[in-house]
Amino acid sequence: ISFNLKYGGGANIDRKDSKQAISEIIKLGRKMKDSNWGAVIFAEGTRARDGQLKPFQVGGIATLLKLVPNALVVPVAIENSWKIVRFGAFPLGTFLSLRWTVLEPIDITGKNAEEITLKAEDAIRAVLN
Repeated sequence: ISFNLKYGGGANIDRKDSKQAISEIIKLGRKMKDSNWGAVIFAEGTRARDGQLKPFQVGGIATLLKLVPNALVVPVAIENSWKIVRFGAFPLGTFLSLRWTVLEPIDITGKNAEEITLKAEDAIRAVLN
């Protein structure tokens, strides 16, 4: 993951520095537009360590949609990932089963970033609960 973030063109953000994070997301959005790239956003921000989904952050999605207004937004629910990091970096949870569920794309026509983010959050929450 570190190699891909450094050399693959992803947004390497510092969650404690919102100015830096938005700057990185703007760079990513430009790369998406110029190269017809896709991107993965973890809108929850910091991983929950108890399995309870945290409210999604709107800023990253809003920034990307300003730069790539025709983006396809596809929510993906990842089950049990919190169990790997619930104690921090060590000890890592091992021998766990993860499940990825790719959900229906969200029609973003006529919707603002808050509506799109909430719709994605609701869809993911429905799978995880």
